[in-house]
Amino acid sequence: MMPKLKSRPKPKPPAFSIPGLLRQGWGLLWKRPLFFFFGVVLYLLAQTVFFSAGIEVLLRYTRSHHQWPGWAWAAKAVLPFFLLGLLAGLCILVGWVRGGLRAVRGEDPSWGDFVRGLRFVPHGLAATALTALVVGGGLLLALVPGVFWLPRFGLAFFASVDRGLAPVAALKRSAALTQGERRRFLALLLALVALNSLGIACFFVGTLVTTPLSLATLLLAYDALDRRRK
Repeated sequence: MMPKLKSRPKPKPPAFSIPGLLRQGWGLLWKRPLFFFFGVVLYLLAQTVFFSAGIEVLLRYTRSHHQWPGWAWAAKAVLPFFLLGLLAGLCILVGWVRGGLRAVRGEDPSWGDFVRGLRFVPHGLAATALTALVVGGGLLLALVPGVFWLPRFGLAFFASVDRGLAPVAALKRSAALTQGERRRFLALLLALVALNSLGIACFFVGTLVTTPLSLATLLLAYDALDRRRK
């Protein structure tokens, strides 16, 4: 008798498809239009206020002294406003992500998510800083490590905001979530970069649609991978 050959285990189906996620993101965007569009306006406004204040400082100096202050002085004057703008945008983004995840999971997001999400800002800030350090360091040292680490740790911010994880734990969670899906996730990130480039090309008006659509798509990807790893 011929020995029975052991059947190979069937490979797991992919956690998501890029066209499918974009369709779901579009549907989610129009299912909760007030929340997502209010979020993008609030996010852009928070940063614009501080960035505009920094530019105004430069313009006032130039008008009063009739000369350019020099790059060193300009950097010192504008940098605090730039950092405050990034921090303000992060505060909005954390609440936006918290409420967006509730929408993805079938719950009703509310404006209170922007307030309740403030306690997760330190987690999101730490995870973002560590991810930027790892990925940015990889890009500076050599292109390949940076490209490799981006899909590996690209969900650390969402994991930290969703679960309140410390930065190292958030990176480990992101690595676990994207295991086996990193090529697909990198392709998704590149697709969203291309999508937002089109929004910028439309005199930046298109970003009012492409930015919340990108966020909704990433939230759907994170939730699909998170449910798969539970």
